[in-house]
Amino acid sequence: MALDKIDYKILDIIQDDGRIPLKELGKRVGLTRQAVTRRLKKMVEKGYIIKFTADLNHELLGRGTIAYLDIIFKKSFTPEVERQALDYISKINGVRSANTTVGEKYITVKIRAKDMQELNHIIRSIQNKMPDISTRTVIVNELFFTNNKITYSED
Repeated sequence: MALDKIDYKILDIIQDDGRIPLKELGKRVGLTRQAVTRRLKKMVEKGYIIKFTADLNHELLGRGTIAYLDIIFKKSFTPEVERQALDYISKINGVRSANTTVGEKYITVKIRAKDMQELNHIIRSIQNKMPDISTRTVIVNELFFTNNKITYSED
């Protein structure tokens, strides 16, 4: 399924408001509610839309501490070691994302914690589970913005 201009416009709109009524969405892209529903269903089935979710205010919810943890593998780095590490990290509450890098043998992890004590607990649990690593932590002093939207339409 190739996306057309209308599909891209739908994607732009739902990134701003995932709860927009389908009738309103259809009106904004020049389609009926039923046509928009079909397009959304196809985009979900084909994997263009992964999930519909809420953007939470983590600071108000008590998880205002943000840190990036670089996990540096000292020696025995294999695809299996990487998979095991990512599997373990993915189950830790507070871990928001993990990315592997090209070049150095790193995994960079974004963590949201309620305070420094919880952050230290998360870091220590990773270090204890993977003893053949070193870590480097960067703590965010002030978050200016988070932009989750990428514009795809050609307007």
